[in-house]
Parts: sequence; structure tokens; C-alpha cells
Amino acid sequence: MITFDMIPFFPRRGGDGTQGLVVLNNGYTLSIVKGEHTYGGVNGLYEMAIFFEGDIVEEHPILEGTSGVVGWLDEKEIEELIKKLRLYRPAGYKTKKSCLSDEGFVSLEK
Repeated sequence: MITFDMIPFFPRRGGDGTQGLVVLNNGYTLSIVKGEHTYGGVNGLYEMAIFFEGDIVEEHPILEGTSGVVGWLDEKEIEELIKKLRLYRPAGYKTKKSCLSDEGFVSLEK
């Protein structure tokens, strides 16, 4: 299971808050941010943008009617969304054995 404390956060470009990235082996990348100009950031909460193969996800059954950016999330809610998204298998998508990693990215899948 992926827990919130496993996600490394780093300063965002422009100096507004922090960002953590999670690359899942089913094509999803999750960008988790907190800052003055993020949804919930001034209240100590996070927003998470969901990408599939590099494109932002506008609609997804797990998102329950929200866009690809979900705000006002606490650590537990982020863990729950990660758990649901990592188990979701898009139709026709072949799971990758390894994920692209780069500075600032963390691959938590094997």
C-alpha cells in the first residue's frame, strides 16, 4: 500500500508551496500540490491532478463527477484516491513493469 509519507515533496517552481509526484504502473501520474494558490492550500490541504499517459484526466469514474483536479484533500483522502487509482486498469492498457522516473518523480509501483 502507498502511504502519504512515502511521497517525497519538493518546492514548486516559482516558490509557491510544495509538490509530490506519484507514477503508477497503469499509466497514471498523480501530481499532489499544496500552496497559497492551490485548492485548499491556505487551509493546509492538498490538491491532486490526475494524468493518464501525460494528459490530464477530465473525467474518471473514480473521481465521481469532479474534473482531473481534486482539491481540499487531506493525507488520508489522498491515500484513498491513490489506492483506488492504482487498482484501476484502463481497458486495453498493458501494465508497465517499470515506470519512468526523473528528478522529483517517485515510482511507487513495481
